Formats: sequence, structure tokens, C-alpha cells
Amino acid sequence: MLLFHALMMSAAHLLLCFLAGLGLALFLPTTLRNVQLLLAPAIGLALLAILGFYGTVAGLTLRQILPLALVLAFALLGLRLKRGAAPEPPPIGLSLILLGTWGLSVAPALAKGSLMPLGFGMDVEFYMGLAAYLKDYSYVNLIHAPSSPMQALISNPYIGQIAFGAAYVQGMADLLGGWEAWHTWVPMQANLRVMALLALYALLRGSLQIPAPGALIGTALCGINSLLLWLTYNNFSASLAGLVVVLAALAVTWPALHEGDHAALLIGAILIGGLACLYWPMLTAFGALGAGLGLAALWLNPQRGAVIRRGLLLLGLGALVGWLPNLRSPHTFPGLFAASTAYMRIGDFVAPQVLGGMLRFTHLEHVRLAAWEQHLANVGLLALGLGLTWGVWRSSSLALRSLVIFALLYILGLRWVVGYPYGYFRGVSYVLPILLGVSGAGLALLWQTGRPQRIVTGLLGLSILAAAGSASSLTLRSYSTIPPVYTDESNQLAALPSLLERPGAIFFSSAAADRLCGVRQSAWGYWLREHPLQGYLRGSFAESVQARQGALAYAVLSNDEDPAAHGLNTAPIWQERQVRIYPVAPTQRAWLAGLDRYLVPPACNHASTNLHRTNLGLGNYLSARPDAALDLYANADTLSLAPLPSTNPTTGSIQLALIAFSSQSLDLDLGGTTRQIALRPGLQIYQTEALALPISIRLRPQQDAVLLRWASLEAPSASATQYEIDDLLLLQTRVRADGTLLNLDLRSLNHSPQALRMAIEIYAEVSGYTTPAGHYAGGIVPLPDDGTHPISLDLQQLSASLNETPISIQPFERTDGRYFAALWIYQGEAVRRQIPIARFEQQDGQIRNVEPLDDNAVLVPLTREATPVGATIGTSIGLNSYSLSSTSLRPGANLDVGILWEALGVPANNPLVFVQLLGPNAEKVAQWDGHVGGDWYPSGAWHPGMQIWQDIPLRISAEARPGTYQLVVGVYDPSTGVRWGVSSGGDMLTLGMVEIGP
Repeated sequence: MLLFHALMMSAAHLLLCFLAGLGLALFLPTTLRNVQLLLAPAIGLALLAILGFYGTVAGLTLRQILPLALVLAFALLGLRLKRGAAPEPPPIGLSLILLGTWGLSVAPALAKGSLMPLGFGMDVEFYMGLAAYLKDYSYVNLIHAPSSPMQALISNPYIGQIAFGAAYVQGMADLLGGWEAWHTWVPMQANLRVMALLALYALLRGSLQIPAPGALIGTALCGINSLLLWLTYNNFSASLAGLVVVLAALAVTWPALHEGDHAALLIGAILIGGLACLYWPMLTAFGALGAGLGLAALWLNPQRGAVIRRGLLLLGLGALVGWLPNLRSPHTFPGLFAASTAYMRIGDFVAPQVLGGMLRFTHLEHVRLAAWEQHLANVGLLALGLGLTWGVWRSSSLALRSLVIFALLYILGLRWVVGYPYGYFRGVSYVLPILLGVSGAGLALLWQTGRPQRIVTGLLGLSILAAAGSASSLTLRSYSTIPPVYTDESNQLAALPSLLERPGAIFFSSAAADRLCGVRQSAWGYWLREHPLQGYLRGSFAESVQARQGALAYAVLSNDEDPAAHGLNTAPIWQERQVRIYPVAPTQRAWLAGLDRYLVPPACNHASTNLHRTNLGLGNYLSARPDAALDLYANADTLSLAPLPSTNPTTGSIQLALIAFSSQSLDLDLGGTTRQIALRPGLQIYQTEALALPISIRLRPQQDAVLLRWASLEAPSASATQYEIDDLLLLQTRVRADGTLLNLDLRSLNHSPQALRMAIEIYAEVSGYTTPAGHYAGGIVPLPDDGTHPISLDLQQLSASLNETPISIQPFERTDGRYFAALWIYQGEAVRRQIPIARFEQQDGQIRNVEPLDDNAVLVPLTREATPVGATIGTSIGLNSYSLSSTSLRPGANLDVGILWEALGVPANNPLVFVQLLGPNAEKVAQWDGHVGGDWYPSGAWHPGMQIWQDIPLRISAEARPGTYQLVVGVYDPSTGVRWGVSSGGDMLTLGMVEIGP
């Protein structure tokens, strides 16, 4: 099915280009009649690129340009069909070569099961963006498209000035089938390869008069060239599209100069102008090769003045057609090839064996080439060189010889004059088809000279076939197996447009934007381009910054974030490995964050440090104090800290998330009317009744500071409501540095019955997501009771105390570097929050540059997704709920079991708990025994009403047979081994069923 879709998309793209160019192709002179059909797609590509570029610059969309282009194409076709003779069809051998090249181009995508872009060429980001956006926007109004990094990229003045004709043509072809550029990218790339081979064959067969066998061999060599495959797999569509038109322009330039055919002059000008609208830098290659043809025409034609006039007319008309890209080129391509920066890990000059397609491009894998591979490549390159030499020597075409000479001069100039490795191999790829084509022609000519020469030709051909086949197959294998820049997760985003049906903005939290930063964020921007995206978002090339404002449709948060921190009380509707999507209640009209670091610039990939990620979601909240009230303002659709302009009168309710560390009253002034709100320690949500908007709001506590977590503007409510948030740990840190000594005042309020742990951990500050952070030191203690507790930490001596009681700090890797100290909050074995308290450096064994870090409030949610049980074991232990990491596993896998215990009394004799996985015949495939609650909080120290999470690791036996197993738990006396009774009967409790597969 995937192959069928790829064929359909390629057929539509090719048919569009063919129809657009057929009318003009039929006007070509009689010397090119045998290749008119072959040149039609290239002419159509150039014409559509011109119409697409100038049309979108003038204010039209691709949806409007497409019918105009088709009307023009059919008008030209109708005009010519009345006069011209039927053109010749292409040979069958060429069709087989085209089909094979198309298959090679799409093979890695088919192997991966998706037509999304392959490889690591990041320019695909704006190619696809242009193809998608310009369907319904022009360059004139693109700035008004919904905000996102993708929109910011393609509306960037620099990108907007460059003509990317292939993207316009792709967008028009997508309109024919209602397709997405994301899905048509690979078929379109394959089509460009096919169209380039058509133009190459037309140049060899039509203009250079190479016999059909030689032209076919040369075209086949170009089709399997591994360097051109590498360009295809790495998304260089501008180069591939430009190559199509360069070859076609050369094919038409020769009769235009040599014969003076007027139609050839006009069509050549369209091709040259189209080349400027496809990829302006490739005019350098056409200039070099066209100069070779011009000199050949001057040499052969006694009317040299006429040749010069034709050349000037051709260049003048071409410059006129491409006047705007030419005019912009100094700004869009400044210092072409002057840079020397490595790109895509390519910092060295590519070897001739790679350029000739005899050796694979190894920049992705950094493999050591086998000796046989190198020797085979050397032999293959020598065979190509012999074919090229024989083709030039035996050819009667001066145009062919001139093309080869100027192609080689162009390559030498790139290598020794420009001297830019990345530009060198890119530039070589522009002229490489000419050299490959002539080499193939030379092999065909050598075959025809006699029987002994046929043996030599056969050996040369086998050498080339073996080397080129090896290089291409290895390149194909690399891109069929190496993960591309867009992963399966990015591909799954295609489901979002139909899932997220509500119109409106989508907000990305700072934590989500940090995890998606780069190419993944761009993929999100592509698929969500109908929605304005809010947050600080950064793609591969551009960023967009839009504060959270107005009514939202959806919010994207990281998986470990508390949705309540963002005013969300709905369940997620979509989840991937790192982020979730939550619907925002339709009643919410506006929202205001109380956190000062709510919108943080994302750090992409290696720029992101573990300290940066730990700090996301932390900071200081807006504070209302008795001596400094907090003022808010609201109108029909906005909440603000600054006065707002008047809007039409309406009504709405204000919802406030308030943080208090003590019981007190808060004076709430609503538009001049004051009411008192009784606050208890913790987090409380207060919502007003319906209020007349616009309105000013003032918060003034009577005793201690009250913090604002967030404020929300809601639809009108009938009455005021207030409620507290349970299962929450509230912390406050105040840190002072005295040399290497940190003095920390920790204020703690545990709004749950759960016993928790706290650790002081010091880790190295490192960049990237995969770099391991050195563990400097650490120590763990039970979280102290509610209240304020002094903590001291000597970074030099690595000693610490809590409430003047020493804490054991274990030193680990004490090497020089940058570090940060943090409080870790544990719920069972799970770390629920890390709170940085200081960063510092160690230089020559000494602590320096200590920077305290504190937060006026940290809210740690303690609710875990769990299955309720409500059982009693013995008389003193309750089992409230449990959680499983998975219910479907394989033999040898790990199963994490979480149990929430509740103390109904003080258990005697420190009982043990067992957890087992039992089969149909009660055979055990996994077992764990240990103290109830864990070793850190012995059950003898429990007090009635407290709860404690215990995380238990189960290792499933590698010998476990496939089937359904029951997970059981029980408690027993360690001295006697007698199991305690369970309230539901028996001496153990079945928690759930687990499937073990093969």
C-alpha cells in the first residue's frame, strides 16, 4: 500500500510538470524532436517555479496559481498541437533505468514503513513548510499565519527572499491529491532524480548526438551514483531540482546558439530564469558549462557575430525572467562558497572515488573502509576515467568536448580556488551527470570498435558495476537502518490535526518546549500550523515567542509536569514518550501565571544542562504582603498585572490559586468592594461569583505573605467557591552563602498523610540529555515535620546538618568542574522533585563561585496513578492502592510494583512483605521479600493514620512460560514465618493479572 501511495504521488508530480512543459517542448527545433517529450517535465518544472515564485510574491496563493498555470499550459499545448508533428516516445531501456532510479530513491522510506523525510539535511524544514503554507498564504500575508517556529522560519525576511521553486511545485502537486508535503516529500525527491535523468538523456542524445546505447549507459551511471543518492536521501531538493533544469537548459542552449532557433532561445531563457527561481547558486554551474557550449558554437559557426548576439539575447532574456532572484542574490547568497565551516560533519574534501559514485559516503557512520572496498573503488574510478577519456577522444562533437573541459575546470576551481569542502562536493554534483554521461558514451564507443575492445569494455563495465553497485547498496543500507532526523514519534504527529478539532491556540509549557526543542518542535509546528502556538518555542532554524494569553484550546506539557500548575483539571487526550496534550476547559477565557520563570527560553540538545532542566517550573511566585498589595486587572478576554484598555462590558468569574504557609485572612478587593477570605496553610482555589468586567482586583493579606500561583478568567459562576488541594507538599527555600558554607531555611508543609524522604545531592552540571553527570556527594534523611528547619551544608568539607543534627554525606567523584546542590524529594523510591539550592565550581580542589538558589514556594504533587484496593492485613496495616509499571511483559523483564500502605496501628515485630507472581499452577516466576514500608522507615516507628509508598522491584524469571499470572502480596512475621490474615479472606491478596508473552 505504501508503494502504491508513493507511485500515485510521484505520478501526480511528474504529470503536472509534464503537462506544464509539454506545450513549450513541442516548439523545440527539429534537431531535438526525438527528445521533446523528455524535456517537457524539466521545462514544466522551470515554468511552474517561475509562476509559483512571482505569484506568491505578488500576493497569490498556490491554490490560486495552479489553475492559472494549467490554463497557460493547455493553451500552449493546444496552440502547438495544431501545427506540429507527433514527437518520438522514449526508448524502453530508458524507462527501465528511470524506474530503477525511482525505486532506489524511495527504498529507504519503504524499508522504514513511512514516506516522511529521510536523512539529516535540515533544509527540508522550510521546504516542506513553504509547500504547506503557500497553498493558502502568499509571501505578502504569510506573516498573518498562526504563530509557530515553522511560520516564523518561512516568514523570515531572509528565507522569504530566496526562491525555492521545488517547494512551490510540490505544493501545487499536493493540491491535486489533497496530500501533505510531509508524505509527498520522498516521492517528490525521487521524481526529481527521474526528471534529471530524462534531461540528461535528452542532452546526450539530442544536443550532443551520442548514440542511444551510449546515452543509456551514461544515464544509468548517473542513476546509480551514490553521491546523488546521498543528496536525495538527505533532502537536497533545491540541488536536485536545479540539476534537472541545468541539464535541460544545456540541451536547449546548443541549438539556440548554434542554429539560432527562436523557440530554443525563448525556452532556454525560461529554463535559465527558472533555474534562478529553483536554486540560484546553480547558475554558476550553468555559466561554466554554458560557456563551453558558447565557445564550441563560436568555433563551428562562421557567423560568430550572430552567435554572440544569440548568447547575449539568451542570457539577457534569462536574466529578465529571473530578475527578482538575481536582484536578491547578493543578500540571499552572500559570499557564495566563501565560508569554511563544516556542515553535516563534512569538514574534509570528499575523495574522487566518492564523487564518482564508486565509494560510499561514510560521514554518518565513520566506518573504516575494507581494503577490498577501497581497491574496488580505485578500479571503478579508473574505469570511469578511461570511459570519459575515450568518449572525449572518439567523439565528433566539439560541444561534448567543451562541456567536459569546462566541467573539469569548474571542479578544479571549486577544489583549489574556492577551497570549501562542503561547497566542493555540492558543486561537483552539479556537473557530475555530464561526466558520467560522457563516460558511458565512451564505453559504448569502445565496445563498437572490435572484439578485443569488447573484452576490455566488458571488464571495465563489470568494474564500474561492481564498485557503483557496492557504493549504492551500502548507502541505501545506511539510510534504511540509521534513524533519520525525523523519528517515528514525529511521524505520529500526523494524527494531531484530526484529533485536535477545537480551533484556538495551543500552549507549550517551558518544560515541554525544552524537550521538543529543535527538529521535533518544527514537526509539531508543521502539523499544528492551523493553530497559533504559544510559549517560547525553538525549531531548528527559528523560534517563536508568544506569552500565554487569551482562551486556549489545548496545552502541551511534559509527562512529569503537574497539570494543575498550569490551571488544567482535565485528563490528557494524547501522549508520547516525553509530552502530553491536555484540553483546556472551554470556560477558561484567559490565564495569568504567578511564577516569574513561567516562560523560559528552551535549550536545545547539547545546550541543555541538567541544572537548566531541573530548574524548569521553579522560581518565585507573585507575592501579596500586608505592606505591599498585589494588583490584577481583567477585561473581557485578558488578565494582566498592568491596567488594561476598556472593552465592551461583560461578566465573568475570577479564579485564584493562592499559596499560604499560615492560617490568616486575605482582603480581596473586587472593583472597590472588599471581602475577606479565610486561608488555611497550603494551596487553595478561590473562585468568585459572576463579576462585571472590566474590573481591578487587589489582594492584601493581614499577616504573612500570600503567593499567587496563577489567576484565571472563567465563564460566569453562580456563586463564590473555595476548596483546598490535598496530597500536596509545599516547600520554601531561603539560601545564604558564607564562603563555602550554605545556610538553608527550609519551610515544609506536607498536606498529605504520606511519609516522605529528602536527600541532599550534589551532581556535576553537564550539557546534553545523554551525558552522564558525575555524582559529587549525597545523603538522605526522612523529610522533617511541618515547620521551618535550618539546614547547613559545607561544600568544602562535605558535612551537613538538619536541625543541628548531623546528616551523613557520602562523597563520590570529587574532581574539578561545575556542580550544583539540590534537595531531592522521594515518594517511595520515586523522585518527585529536585530543588536546586546552589551552584558552584571546584578549581584545584577548592570550592569557588558559590551561587545560592532559592524559591519562595515549591509545590510537589503527591498523587500517583494507582488502583484502589482498601484491604486490611492483620489489624494494624492497610493496603490502600497499588500501581504496576506494566501488565504485559516478557520473560526476564522487570516489573515495578508500587504499594501505598496505611498505618492502622503500630505493627508488631517489624513484619515482612512478600510479593509474588504466580502461574496457573501456583508456580512462582518472580518473588520479593522485605520490610513493610522499606528499610528507611521501620514499621515499628509508624503512627496511626500515616501512609507510605513502597516501590518493589520484581525480576521475572527468564524461564517463565507465556500465559496469565496473578500478582499477590502478603505480610508475615519474620520470627515465625506465619502469614497475617487479609480482610477479604486468606493470607494473601491478589492485586491484579499480568500477561507474559513469548
